[in-house]
Amino acid sequence: MLNSNCVLSAIAFSGLLLGASEPSPHSVRATGVIRAVRSQTILVPRIEGLGGNLTLATLAENGALVSPGDSLATFDRANEIKLLLEAQTKFDDLGHQIEQQRATNNSNAEKRIADLQQAQADLKKAEIESRKGPVLSAIDQQKNQVKLEDSRAHVVSLEKSSKFRDGKLSLTVRSFLELVLRNSTDVNLTRLDVYTANASILAAKAPYDPVVGLGFNTLRSVSPSVSQISGASTLSTLTQNSTVQYQQLLSTGQTVSAGYTASRSSDNSAFNLLNPSLFSTFSFTAFQPLLQDRSRIQVRGPLEIARTQLTVTSRTGEAHIADLLATAAVEYWSAVQARDNVKVLQQTLDLAQKSYARDKQALDLGALAQLDIYQSESQVAGRKRDLIQADYTYKANVDSLRRLMGADLTPALRAVEIVLEDDPASLPSKTTVLPYEEALSAAMRVRPELDAAHRAVTVDEINAKIARNLLLPRLDLSVQVQSVGLGGNQVAIAGPLGITTPAMSGGIGESLGQLFSVNTPSYGAGLQLTLPFRSSAARAQLAQVLVNRTRDQYNERQAQEQIAQDVRSALNSIDLADATVQAAIVARDLAQKNVDAEQQKYELGTVTAFELLDSQTQLATSESALLGAHVGYQQAYVAYQRATWTLLDGLGMVLETPKVN
Repeated sequence: MLNSNCVLSAIAFSGLLLGASEPSPHSVRATGVIRAVRSQTILVPRIEGLGGNLTLATLAENGALVSPGDSLATFDRANEIKLLLEAQTKFDDLGHQIEQQRATNNSNAEKRIADLQQAQADLKKAEIESRKGPVLSAIDQQKNQVKLEDSRAHVVSLEKSSKFRDGKLSLTVRSFLELVLRNSTDVNLTRLDVYTANASILAAKAPYDPVVGLGFNTLRSVSPSVSQISGASTLSTLTQNSTVQYQQLLSTGQTVSAGYTASRSSDNSAFNLLNPSLFSTFSFTAFQPLLQDRSRIQVRGPLEIARTQLTVTSRTGEAHIADLLATAAVEYWSAVQARDNVKVLQQTLDLAQKSYARDKQALDLGALAQLDIYQSESQVAGRKRDLIQADYTYKANVDSLRRLMGADLTPALRAVEIVLEDDPASLPSKTTVLPYEEALSAAMRVRPELDAAHRAVTVDEINAKIARNLLLPRLDLSVQVQSVGLGGNQVAIAGPLGITTPAMSGGIGESLGQLFSVNTPSYGAGLQLTLPFRSSAARAQLAQVLVNRTRDQYNERQAQEQIAQDVRSALNSIDLADATVQAAIVARDLAQKNVDAEQQKYELGTVTAFELLDSQTQLATSESALLGAHVGYQQAYVAYQRATWTLLDGLGMVLETPKVN
C-alpha cells in the first residue's frame, strides 16, 4: 500500500561543478536555496498487511537517481503467503462443513417428507376402513375409529414438526400460503359469504313449505226462549269446535289444501234428536294456474336464482381468495428481498469497516493525515444507518407475514422466530410459461371471474322469464271435494203410534264412519279469469331486468378483456424481469471486478480511499439491483400464475368451496 504523504524526491543536478582544478579568475559569493531542475513524486506503499506490519526487504537509497519502472522497495512475502494458505485451508474446511450440514439437512427434510407421506397414506387407509362401519362389528368399528384418530394426530404432528425446528418457524412460499389459506382472517371472512348465499336458497324454498293449522274454541250461551219450539223456557247451549288445516304447494305446480272440522253441540231443548251431537266435515281443495304462473316460474325462479347466486358467490369468493394469496405471495417475496438486502448492506458495512481499520492504523503510524480519516468514518456511519433501516424494514415485512398467516394472535406465536428459506435466485423454469394465445385460452376456461359473470347473465334471463310471465292473464282452476258425518247420543223418542225409540249412545266413531263412507258428499269446480289491462309494475320490472341483463353482458365482456390484459401484462412482466435479471448479473459482475481492481490500485497507492469506497458503493447498488431483479421475476411469475389460474396448482393445493345443503 502507498502513502501519499510519504514522498521521496529524486533530484537531478546538471551544469554545476564543485571543486574545480583551476581557480576562477573571479570569485562570486551567493546565498539562497538550491532547487532541482527536474523532480518526480513517488508514493511509498503502506507498511501494513492483513497479518500486521510488513517486513521491508529492500529499499532504494535516499536521493538515488531512478527511472520509471525501477523498484523502490520490496517486502517479505513469506508471512503473507502463510496467512493466505491458512485462510484458504480454513475456507475449504468451512465449505466442507457447510456441505455436510446441507446434506444432513436435506436428508432430514427428505425423511420428514417421507414420514409425512406415509402418515397421510395411513390416514387415508384408516378413513377407508372407517367407512366399513355398517358391515363390521362394534369392536372392529371402535378399533378403526381409534386408528383413524391416531393417524390424524400423527399427520398433524408431522406437519408441525416439518415447519417448526429448534423453536423457529421455517417457511417456504408453499408452506406460507398453506398457512394463509387456513388461518387468514380475510380468507375465512370470504368463505362465510357462501353460507350467506346458502341461506338465500333456504329462504327461496319457503313457498314449498307445508302449513299445518290447529284450532279449538268453545262457547256457552244461555238465553230465554220466545217460542214453544225452542224446547225449553230458558235455552242453554254448549258449542265446541275443533279444526285441523293442511296446505302445501307441490313441486308440480298445484296448491292443495285439506281440512277437518269437528263441531260438538249440546243443549236442554226437548226437541233434539241427538244430544249432544257431533258434526264432522272433511274438505279437499286443489288449485292450478292455467296461464300466468302455470309452470310456477314465479316460485321456481327465485329458487333457481338463489342456487345460481350461490355458485356466483362461490366463484367470486374463489377469485377473491386467489387475489389474497397472490398478494400474500408478493409480500412473502418482498420479505425475502428485505432479508437479503440486510445481507448485502452487512457486506458493504464489513468492507467499509476494513477500509476504516486500515486508515486508522495508518493514522496511528503517522502515515495518514488526521483530516483524511473522516471520509472512512462517515462511510461506516452511513452504512450502519442503512443497515439499521433495512433490518427494521425486514422486521416489519415479517410482522406482515405473521398477520397474514394468523401467527400474531397469542404471545407464544408472536415470540416464534420466522425463517424464510426460499432463495430468490432460484427462478422457475421458463418452460412453464406458455405463449400468449395458449395462456389466454387456458385462463378463459378456468378463471372463476368469467364463470361468475356468465352466471350473472343466467340470473338475468330467469328474472326476464318471471317478468314476462307476470304480463300474462291469470286463469285459475279450482276443484273442491267435501264429506260430512253426524254422530251423538240419540234421545228416546215416543212415536205417534205409541212406539218409543229407546235412547242410544254414539260419538266420534259414528261421525267418522259416516264421514269416510262418503254417504253425503259435496264436490265442485271453478274457473277464475283475471285480465291485466296495464300491468305497469310488470312492464317496469321487465325493462329493469333487460337493462340489468345488458349490463351483465358488458360485465362479462369486461371480465374477458381484464383476463386478456392480466395474461398479457403478466407475460410482459416476466419478459421484462428476465431481461432485467440478465442485465443485473452483468452489472454486478462488472462492479465486482471494478472493486477488485480498485482494491489492488488502493494497495499500490494509485487511488485514494474515496475511489475505493465509491466502487464498493457501486457494488452494493449492483447487488441490491440484482436482488430486486430476482424478486421482481418471482413476483411477476406469481402474477402470471394468478392470471392463468395456476397459482394453487403450482403449489400442489386445491381451493375447496365449503359444502352447504
